[in-house]
Amino acid sequence: MPEVDGWKVLDTLTQVQFPPRVIVITAHGEENNERTVKEKGGWAYVEKSHLIDDIKETLKSGSTV
Repeated sequence: MPEVDGWKVLDTLTQVQFPPRVIVITAHGEENNERTVKEKGGWAYVEKSHLIDDIKETLKSGSTV
């Protein structure tokens, strides 16, 4: 995404009238990313190194970040 980053996409999606559940997936996990995703209204946060296991668990439990 040459003109916007994932944080801008998350901000935009969570401000629409009927915001979707947003799962942020990153290969560049940083210490505060999960907390930031939750604060910005994201539904879940997954680092690619744990992608498959985390997605299965998130969908099974229905939990949020």
